[in-house]
Amino acid sequence: MLRSILIVALVVIAIMRFVMIFKFEINWDEFLNLSMLYAHQRGDLNEVLQTGFIHLFHWLPYISENEADQVIAARILMFMAALLTSFALYKIARVFSSVNGALAAVVAYWSFGYVLQHAVGLRTDPMAACAMMSALWLIVAGPLTLGRISLVGLLIGLAGFFTIKAIFYLPVIVLIVLLRGLRDRSFLISLGHLAAVGLVALICFLGLITLHAQTFETTASPLAFLNRTTGATLGSADYTIRKYYGIYIILQNPLAIMLLVLGLGVALKRWWQKRDNYTLALAFAFLTPLLSLLFYSEAYPYFYAFILPPVLVFVAIAFDELSLRLSTATPPVIVLALLVTGGIAFTNSMRQPLASQHATLEVIHQLFPDGAPYIDSRSMVSSLPKHGIFMSSWGMTDYRNEARPVMHEILKQQRPQFLLSNSWHLDLVALTPQQSQAHPFGLLEEDFVTLRDNYVRFWGALYLPGKVIEPGDETLSILIPGTYRVEDGTDLQVHGQRYAAGSQINLSAGEHAIAARNKVTLILDLPRPEQAPSDRPLFFGF
Repeated sequence: MLRSILIVALVVIAIMRFVMIFKFEINWDEFLNLSMLYAHQRGDLNEVLQTGFIHLFHWLPYISENEADQVIAARILMFMAALLTSFALYKIARVFSSVNGALAAVVAYWSFGYVLQHAVGLRTDPMAACAMMSALWLIVAGPLTLGRISLVGLLIGLAGFFTIKAIFYLPVIVLIVLLRGLRDRSFLISLGHLAAVGLVALICFLGLITLHAQTFETTASPLAFLNRTTGATLGSADYTIRKYYGIYIILQNPLAIMLLVLGLGVALKRWWQKRDNYTLALAFAFLTPLLSLLFYSEAYPYFYAFILPPVLVFVAIAFDELSLRLSTATPPVIVLALLVTGGIAFTNSMRQPLASQHATLEVIHQLFPDGAPYIDSRSMVSSLPKHGIFMSSWGMTDYRNEARPVMHEILKQQRPQFLLSNSWHLDLVALTPQQSQAHPFGLLEEDFVTLRDNYVRFWGALYLPGKVIEPGDETLSILIPGTYRVEDGTDLQVHGQRYAAGSQINLSAGEHAIAARNKVTLILDLPRPEQAPSDRPLFFGF
């Protein structure tokens, strides 16, 4: 009976997760990762680290021209990887628990809201977690034969190729192998096994990076990349992100957290009573990924989907202990409660649909069938060349530290044909230049003014090159040349020629003599979309 309940719970939660592939909003970093694929195709990508995943997705442009559809297709592949991660978790948990306990660990993993939302996103983390959990499974499943050493090393090298965050799993592997050596009184042999695994992993990693680099026109220094990223993400004393999302994961998943703590307590009690110290020490090794939260500052929700799988062996231990000590009705209630937790996360996620993202991208591709450079904060139109800052907290911190306006030169040189206001930074209507300047992550006042003075709201979050001419203005400065339309207003004169509302004006870059008796709006001459824009934001956040 209990086994059947666990299996049904797994099927139900897997269905919820599969539905979310098609419905849950696409996060900004999914669009960023997709944009790397296109940047590589254009020859604009030069970072070899953290970008190897693109070779798995060269087929995405054939799915649809709409980036939302492409991300959905990529998520299906990530769903398959997540299933393998879950299977590896089950097999590892079986070392410490019964079949029911191991199944409960998988149910608990998927019931975590952050896991349900982000474990199958287009990110490097799910791929690395799949590879590292598979490596851990191979290690705990039996002795390290030559074939198993080779396969484990290949998986570790592959995970590192996907993301350098794979190093957060390495302490688990080292401890497991060394503990086995201590148990079998073959410590030196275990050191040799570790060395062999490390050598294979290094050869695999360097080989993949070398092959990957051959596909680039130019490459940046990997050491410079490591110095820049580790300096920004490791050892930070700022616990704001970790505290905020850490508290939320506890409030969102109280039962799973309690099971984790209980499993840890049971393991400590058994260790204190000297019952099977090796197995218990092995279980404690799986806690080490959580230590990354002490020094890794970018612990956003998707990071928990990456580090939680090995930790959840303690849920299996707790579930078995409760099954032994409490009534037979308790374990099914626990499973159902975990399922309800996942159901709540699913329901909340359905309030963050991707429909507005899909519709906006559809309109953009209709307006610019041949493509066009653009400005946004999230690389959302991933197939097109984006210019300007990637407006994450990290990117904006670097930008504000440099304190150098960049938008005037971008408009002058790159001539972006539209601006997509997909974050508060680019809300040219509601935000003032002074407010932007005052915010620690806002655009510099000069950059905000440049954008406000050269773009006009066109459709929803979409802005086109344009100008608002006030009565008495005598000069019109154009940074983005093109055919403009007199959107409203009357009696506009440009170089002495009169233009009525609806007229088209070809304006070159530079200064133009004008005269207007009332307020006039000029906008790049493109047809208005037939459908009305959504009033929902393009990004709700995590």
